[in-house]
Amino acid sequence: MTGTHFERKDAHKDDTPFFPYQEIGIDFTRPLIDYESTKIVGIENLERIKEQLAKGDNVVFLSNHQSESDTHCIFSLFEDKLGYHYF
Repeated sequence: MTGTHFERKDAHKDDTPFFPYQEIGIDFTRPLIDYESTKIVGIENLERIKEQLAKGDNVVFLSNHQSESDTHCIFSLFEDKLGYHYF
């Protein structure tokens, strides 16, 4: 039957509590990074990124890894330099 909706009306509630996936991922990743041995290449580009973000521009980081933890590692390594802090 065209136009029939079989999903319960209350299946997607707007009042679902927020779950901080990003914060939990970063808190999980942070202790796994060896900060003393980690080498960040291209750190000079972070100032340009900060300027672009301050202007309201978007910044995209690309990774050549197929891992869910890439964004958590990036935030953990750059949080002090970019001013993002998840505690």
